[in-house]
Amino acid sequence: MRSSVVQVIVVIAGGPWLLTSAVVAMADTAAPRWEVGSICQGSKSVEACSHREASSRNSVLNRWLATPDSDRQFCLRDLHNRRDETYWSLLDCLGTRAIANMAE
Repeated sequence: MRSSVVQVIVVIAGGPWLLTSAVVAMADTAAPRWEVGSICQGSKSVEACSHREASSRNSVLNRWLATPDSDRQFCLRDLHNRRDETYWSLLDCLGTRAIANMAE
């Protein structure tokens, strides 16, 4: 994970003063842009699959930036290796990782 130092300078009568500095984590891993139509192409019920994938995609995107980058990388790599790049599976993986993180 890449990080940057942010310095906040506040100008108060008498001159500028360094108020604080902090390390801010930058999100390196972008959210996937998988096509729902392609994911559901061979499904028995394209309509049901498309609905499930679209809903899962929205859930993934809503929590993406709040998810640790290490979990994002782990899940994307795992799904790629298993050739299971679906939003449904990604949502499941991220949820499993979140539970595991809480148990630590």
